[in-house]
Amino acid sequence: MYFKVKSTQMSNSSQTPQDLQLEAYKILVGMLQNDDNLFWRRNDVLIAINGGMLTVIGLMHSSQANVFSGSSKAISLAICLMGFVVCLFWFLVARRSEAFYNHWYEQLKFLEKQYLDPIKIFQTADEFFSKGHIELGLFNFELDRFARLLRMFVVMQILASFFSVVWLFLGLYLFFF
Repeated sequence: MYFKVKSTQMSNSSQTPQDLQLEAYKILVGMLQNDDNLFWRRNDVLIAINGGMLTVIGLMHSSQANVFSGSSKAISLAICLMGFVVCLFWFLVARRSEAFYNHWYEQLKFLEKQYLDPIKIFQTADEFFSKGHIELGLFNFELDRFARLLRMFVVMQILASFFSVVWLFLGLYLFFF
C-alpha cells in the first residue's frame, strides 16, 4: 500500500519578513533563558566543588590521628592549587557567560527597535536598569543604585576572585606552617 504524505510545513515564501524576525526573536529569547539556566547550574557546581575541596582539607587537618600525616601537606597544597585553577576558570567562564548574555540581549533590543516596533520588552528593561526607575501603566517601579550596579555576572566574578584568594592564602599558610 502506498500513502502520500502532505507537507504541513509553512514554506518560506509565505512568511513575511516580520514573521521571520518574530521567529528569530522567539529563538533568541529561548537562547537567553537557556543561557541563564546554564549560568546558574555552572555556578552551583563550581561552588560545590570549592566547598568540597575545602571540606577535604578541613577534615584532613582537624583529625588528631591524621592518617595522611606525612603526605597531608602535599595533598593539601595540591588541593589548594587545584582550587585556585578552578576559580580562575570559574572567573573566565563567568566573564564569557556575561558576554554571551549581553550579545543575546542586544540582539533582542535590536530586533524590537528595527523590526518589531510594538514590542519593547528588552528596551524597557534596559531603560529600567540604566535609569533605576520606570513607569509602566499606572505603576512606578524603582530599583536602588546598589541593585543596578551589582549584576549577577559581577557577583559570580567577585565570588570566584574571593575563593581564589582563599585558596592562595590557604596554600601559602600550609606551605610555610
